Amino acid sequence: RRVLFWSTKNNLLDYVLANVESLTYIYLAGGEPLLMKENEILVEAIVNRNPTCQILVNTNLLNTDTALFQRLISLSNVTWMISFEDTEARYEYIRYPGEWNKFKTNLLHLADTIGPNRVHFNMVYCNLNYLSFWDTVDWAVSHGFTKNKMSISLYNNGVHRGPYDIRSDRKSTRLNSSHTWISYAVFCLK
Repeated sequence: RRVLFWSTKNNLLDYVLANVESLTYIYLAGGEPLLMKENEILVEAIVNRNPTCQILVNTNLLNTDTALFQRLISLSNVTWMISFEDTEARYEYIRYPGEWNKFKTNLLHLADTIGPNRVHFNMVYCNLNYLSFWDTVDWAVSHGFTKNKMSISLYNNGVHRGPYDIRSDRKSTRLNSSHTWISYAVFCLK
């Protein structure tokens, strides 16, 4: 395995396009990947030259009025990783300047178009949502999303306790008494 460095994003794009046939998996992250023109070029190259390549898109799902979004939802080899931690006013506070109604509309449209089983969630449990976090999980499940496709990270105000199961955290009585059925990976962020 080699680690390669590029002086510009154009050098990186040129390299990837020259080797697109050898890709098995690509991860589109950001900034916001649905706004990056380079990703449009890359996805078209994958469609035309390597249609079995799996694509993972990590997005906040606020910018769906792009040609790239329309192209990606037409493909069966795309998995979506959606970032959100709360609903309604709390969503707008945590994800400022995000708008809950726009996000909810985009998310439900995505699920209606591709099916909820190809949608995963990347969620952060933190002091801003500790009282409402599991209500957010319940909201997603009540809208048909699969509970075992939720990746939950713990932000612990800069204190790193290592990866652990937040359900066993004795200080979080809310967590101890809440859902035990969800399958997730937990990583502490610095």
